Amino acid sequence: VVARVRKRGDPYGDDTPTSAGDTTDSDAAPCGELRWPARCCLGASSWYSAQPLGVPINEREAYELDFELRQGSVKLGGAQVPLDEPSLHCQMGVDVLPDAISRRTLTRKTGDSKVMVSYSLCFQLVDSRAVMHKKTVIFIRHAESVWNEAQSKKQFHKMAQETDHPLSARGRQQAEELAKKLMHAVSTQKEEHRASLGAVLDPDVVFVSPLTRAVQTSVISLGPLLCRPEGLGQLHLLPSAREKQNLGGMDTVSRKTGSNILHHVYDKLKEQYRDKADDVVGTFSRLHFNTQQVEEQWWTDGPVESKEDVQARVRELMSQLLYAPQRNIVVIGHSHLFRTAVGSYMSDEFRAREPELSRRFTTDKLQNCGVLRLELDPSKGVGGGP
Repeated sequence: VVARVRKRGDPYGDDTPTSAGDTTDSDAAPCGELRWPARCCLGASSWYSAQPLGVPINEREAYELDFELRQGSVKLGGAQVPLDEPSLHCQMGVDVLPDAISRRTLTRKTGDSKVMVSYSLCFQLVDSRAVMHKKTVIFIRHAESVWNEAQSKKQFHKMAQETDHPLSARGRQQAEELAKKLMHAVSTQKEEHRASLGAVLDPDVVFVSPLTRAVQTSVISLGPLLCRPEGLGQLHLLPSAREKQNLGGMDTVSRKTGSNILHHVYDKLKEQYRDKADDVVGTFSRLHFNTQQVEEQWWTDGPVESKEDVQARVRELMSQLLYAPQRNIVVIGHSHLFRTAVGSYMSDEFRAREPELSRRFTTDKLQNCGVLRLELDPSKGVGGGP
């Protein structure tokens, strides 16, 4: 999906993006071209991220959104929506009118010039003031996986025996130790624990990579905390939090979607915790998993994910965090992803104040079950940007 913001009355067909400007200035130009990347799916493509339009809410009646629906380089259709038409924070649906080229392409494929094809597009218009507040984000790297263990021991045959590897015995111990520390912090109610760990002790939302080692880590380490009577009790599987796909990286290869992810994790936990099934498997059963974002293909096609694809996915992740209504957010994911996100969005102020720490955050791996606490402040720019 491609979207452009235009002033009403401007001619269509001009593909020159408008320049970004200060949205507090009534004469400022809105954003340029906005893109939501292609999705592979059998049903409707869905995106769960927002992008700034650069238009003050009280001036939106002067602008309209020009949508394009594309398949590769082919424009399938378009729609124009006045910005004052949709109600704020409510879902709106519009019909996408087929483009003449897409109609001709469909005629060639079907041999029927009378075949009609239609598309629809649903979106929400959000007042950024409702969500653009400071947030505390906790990054937790998954515990040691079977792949990590085999890699450290150079047991290459073990690395290649399976894909989407579960946790190793040591990894399960790491996750259990983290669970004990968090539950101890809750039980002692010490002020210093609340100050440093408040976001993870009482999170508003927990996002988890859909890879097995991350989901297992979330259940073992955070499950007891979340399953308390006053706990959140819910985990959201988030595809943008998955690890980078490297050549030969069998631990990042998965073809499971929706409930199949959960069945696989459940079976692995039952196998690994035969003697503790009531504790760990019971915790799994009491948790609610939101799989809405992984019901269709969420993995990378091909053996390698390019640097550009990773950066685009990190932008999507940060957009999801930035525009989330929650203030205390936990993300259970992977070392490369976290390094890329921190390196791309670390504030200039922090880089200048803590140069050595900044270097370590962007070059060193976060240890297994390591916890990194971040402050996400939308008011501070990064490299001259938003």
